[in-house]
Amino acid sequence: VNVQISEFTLQNHKMMLLDPTIMKHKDFQHTRETVLADATDVACAEVVHTTNRYHWRLVGQRYDVMSWAPDKRNYHDIKGALNRDYTRKFPTSLRPGETWIAEVLLEKLPLILPEVTLFMSANDMSNMPYAHLMGWIQNPSKGDSNFTHTLKEVMVSHNPPVITVFNVKEYGRRHLRTLEYTSNMSLCLHEVSGEPYPDRVGGVLAMSGGIPMTTVTPEPSLIITRALNSEMGTQTHIPSRFLAGLIPACLVEKYIFWQSEDDNIIGYEISNKIENVSEIGVDSESSTRLKITLAKHKGSDNSGFCNTIADGLVQRIAMVDSEEESENVDKNRPTLTLLNIATAPAGSLLKQIGMLLSRLDNLSQVLVWSESEVVDAQQPCSIDIIELPRVNLSFRAKRVEKIDGSVEHRLYSNDNDGLYISTSTNARDLVEKLLGSIDHFIVLQNEDNDLFVLIPGCALPRRLHVDGSHLSVQVLLDRRNQEWINNMGEIRCYLYPVHSSKSFLITPSLASSMYLMVMYFITGAYQEVYKMVESCVSEDLTSEELQIFNQLEFLGNDNHPDAHACRLKLSAVTVGLGESAMKCPWSVYEEMLEYVKKYDYVSSACRLTTEEELLLLKMSTPSFGYRLPTELVNRNSYVSAVNNISSL
Repeated sequence: VNVQISEFTLQNHKMMLLDPTIMKHKDFQHTRETVLADATDVACAEVVHTTNRYHWRLVGQRYDVMSWAPDKRNYHDIKGALNRDYTRKFPTSLRPGETWIAEVLLEKLPLILPEVTLFMSANDMSNMPYAHLMGWIQNPSKGDSNFTHTLKEVMVSHNPPVITVFNVKEYGRRHLRTLEYTSNMSLCLHEVSGEPYPDRVGGVLAMSGGIPMTTVTPEPSLIITRALNSEMGTQTHIPSRFLAGLIPACLVEKYIFWQSEDDNIIGYEISNKIENVSEIGVDSESSTRLKITLAKHKGSDNSGFCNTIADGLVQRIAMVDSEEESENVDKNRPTLTLLNIATAPAGSLLKQIGMLLSRLDNLSQVLVWSESEVVDAQQPCSIDIIELPRVNLSFRAKRVEKIDGSVEHRLYSNDNDGLYISTSTNARDLVEKLLGSIDHFIVLQNEDNDLFVLIPGCALPRRLHVDGSHLSVQVLLDRRNQEWINNMGEIRCYLYPVHSSKSFLITPSLASSMYLMVMYFITGAYQEVYKMVESCVSEDLTSEELQIFNQLEFLGNDNHPDAHACRLKLSAVTVGLGESAMKCPWSVYEEMLEYVKKYDYVSSACRLTTEEELLLLKMSTPSFGYRLPTELVNRNSYVSAVNNISSL
């Protein structure tokens, strides 16, 4: 610092303002908002300037910023860019026990990665829960670019069959993966951006997401490092997009990640997102830290393309305070270790629990924790705590000694006192008979063996649209619709007690009744819809109830005879509520005309009474013209005569 001329220099470099393009960079925004108080101008000093990199140090902070120019080398021409251990060509080099990989991937490969040759390592994957493959996809030709190919990583899960595709992307001369596609959004650890669409892999229909054949081109990258204290050393910021698909999305959204000099990754809780906390024994002011310990496999990687293989041990550590420089661990709360459902062996308890919980939410929003002291990623451990942050649910495992002396391990709900997840196949079969084709639920029970059905309400239900040759009753659940979730409030699940007669469900609220009615409508259970219509009426609807009612508009193309009857029934029971409350989004005239034409095919349980038909005929006005069609005129005369006879 030259006091005489008021000049600040760092290693003979003068102070300057950080470049506006750096200030606006997506990877700099968190640092700008938290460390720099959302400043518009930031003072910095140049540390070093090379051909491909600018290095600045932020004045008065302990943060450095490095801007890397695009790497214009063509990786396809460099030996080692594709891991040298991946030499087996797919599918010609499969072992007899590895045919399951071909059963999942072979038919789909030409559609998702056309003209791509995949390679596998020499390891035997016959009994593995997943397989890892790599290959090059050709980039679209560009005149001045020599970057001809993009490296793809493909993860193939065995049971259930899932295909996940990553791009390998250069970032600050390191090579990291970005998630591009999954064949099953429900079973992926991240929800790929874009509109999901139905697809079938290995005979399983699911909602896919993303575009698998995307390519990458060289682009600048921004590296942010910090040195908060000597004990922590230098840490490098890891943008969340490079962790997508590797750990559950709910953790990626909640923490900001920094990699230490020993390659381990620390996730620090983002303070402005600590809300609706569902962790066991954690209040809204507490802080937790995510520690990812990397256990590298044997062998060294000298390629320079980040081909080292490692297992990650993910642990959530309770902290006394939220200061990132603090290392004060709260010893009154246990350290929890995350269990990976996606890579659990088929048939294992963890996989079974994961598949059950995927009925409530995508696995990207499901956290299974163990309180066991875990030091190795392959070490067996207990299942103690389960959290589903988006649906505001959590469960805790308890050991229960029964009267006969036997011991049973149960998962008790922390949100519904005394209820635990039922493992009885009889209870499951009973509820399936009551719900029909509705399958996103779990069965709870209490000590008295009373049964309850838990259905998540924060999933926007839609019917799968197919060609007009037949009607689909396949349910599609949009679990990412934030507007729908926000209208739900804090309670985001519906709990339906099963009546003691075991013959029907009890709907404790108007919203739960309307949601069940819409689900019955989507799945084609029209007789159940007809029964519930009268219990789904109100003069004043909340935002939650209104959004459920509005879903009936998207079922207007259902031309089943019973569907017309159900819509007319709803029009009849809501006629006295006025225009503002529960205005049915269909034409009574058109529905009544179709109902009369198809009357012989309407089931007896869905037929309207004479009083209801007379009311609806009065409400029927043609869209154009002045006379009712002959079918409605004749029906009106017939129903009026029947009504007059019955009144004698």
